[in-house]
Amino acid sequence: MVRIVFIISFIVIISTPLTMKLLNCDYALSRINENRHLSKLPDIRDYSLKEYPRAFDQYINDSMPLRQVFMPAYISVWENFLESPVSEYVTGKNRELFMNKAARTVDNALGLHPWSDADRIRFKVSYAGKQAFYFSKGIKYYLVLIPDKSTVYQDLLPWYSTLIGHEGWYSEQYKALKDAGIINFISLKEYFDQISDNVRLYDKKYDNCHWNGNALHLAYQKIASVIAADYQFMSPVNYPEYYELYEKQVEQPAFGTEITRFIRLKNRGNFECATAIPEHLKATRYNHFCTNSKVDTNSLWFFSDSYFGATHGSGGITPFVHNVHSYWHSHYNYDHKTKLPNYSAYINERLNFNRPDIVIEAFVERTKGDFAPYSDPLIRILGDYWLKNETVIDHTISRDSLKELDSSLETDGNELILKSFSSDPKLVFKDYFTADADGRITLSLCLNSGVAGISQLFYSPDGKFTEHNSLRKPVKKGDNLLHFELQLKPYEKVKLRFDPINKKGTFIIREIPELKDLRMRLKDNGI
Repeated sequence: MVRIVFIISFIVIISTPLTMKLLNCDYALSRINENRHLSKLPDIRDYSLKEYPRAFDQYINDSMPLRQVFMPAYISVWENFLESPVSEYVTGKNRELFMNKAARTVDNALGLHPWSDADRIRFKVSYAGKQAFYFSKGIKYYLVLIPDKSTVYQDLLPWYSTLIGHEGWYSEQYKALKDAGIINFISLKEYFDQISDNVRLYDKKYDNCHWNGNALHLAYQKIASVIAADYQFMSPVNYPEYYELYEKQVEQPAFGTEITRFIRLKNRGNFECATAIPEHLKATRYNHFCTNSKVDTNSLWFFSDSYFGATHGSGGITPFVHNVHSYWHSHYNYDHKTKLPNYSAYINERLNFNRPDIVIEAFVERTKGDFAPYSDPLIRILGDYWLKNETVIDHTISRDSLKELDSSLETDGNELILKSFSSDPKLVFKDYFTADADGRITLSLCLNSGVAGISQLFYSPDGKFTEHNSLRKPVKKGDNLLHFELQLKPYEKVKLRFDPINKKGTFIIREIPELKDLRMRLKDNGI
């Protein structure tokens, strides 16, 4: 029976385009707007024999018989019967449009692109690391999660969304950030849910990838009010004295005009945004540094995506510019991808130019947040320590927890002196280590070496160590910040052996300065 259904379905799908053509159905071939040239016949001289199947895949697809009939028919069926302009948007109830091209918000909302475990881990550790990094420097860090239109207005999604059991990205991100221990976490979904029926937060058809001026205004008021509980100077400035909302008629070329809310700053004479930013700290058009002559103190860094940075008149300068003397608005993800080696180096360079009292970071769920800091070993080290999932080898480690093989360890102030008697020094941990709920075990240290070599971490369920079950990292001459990350089964138990370097000599294991600062501040704050 199943085979018959599939055979019939296949025949219907294949015959539909030709049938529509023979019946002279009204659709235009010009609707094939794929924004690309169809693939040409590949030159076989450019490929090896084993590469032929891959090389010809796209050409065969683009040369499909009846393509010029099938493609417009396919689009017509989706748009006319399922009310989904598949090339641009998805049409929901009451002709509500949802972006599904530049950002696949509907696909994400329906669970068609679920988060992987790797995504979730990188996300959690990255933000735990950011929290710990700013905390170690005594800077207050606030993180704001913004819901997509498809999350705030789920009832307006297409009719078939109710037939699919689904949960979008927001819940995954919310849980991960809670698990990351973000102290000052502001979730706008709960707030928006209370007001979305009374105030229009997203356009019906004009700009469906962003919120409108109403939402930006309410988000500013909410965020400023939360921060003002700790910092009075962050209380929301008076509306409409310092900024205003106004209605503007705008056009979405494919779907006509719409009247929507824009935002406009007032009292612009109070601040100047022409201050030069060092070139190595400026990467995108979101980067604005403003000085407010009417406010004498305090500095704010505001990291956002285009939701605060480029929609409905905001222009990357929000009403927060009225709250502080210096206001620096940057893109949370792109601006730190400069010539500097990593996130922590970028932030340290920014601190040399301007030190903030407060850092706010805001991102919308469809962007997945910022994974880039995960490539920074310092951010991972601080993040794992914040998550209480970190084994650090420095002067604080208990000597009783180690077996020393072919080496000796001596404490000298805040340093460990490692003297190796052979070219293969080993430090074996006596106890078992248990992976966390994500299956991770990590080990970190700062190793100063007079020679280059290889550092290696071995793991074994029974203490029998092999090269196969090990991680290797290169060691250069000088200081090396090393972060080893084992990915095992959740709560799996293993023994560990650490070979600091495959060379004979004397080496220094130093305390990581940021980790020292973090430990001190955690202790001072009773955390």
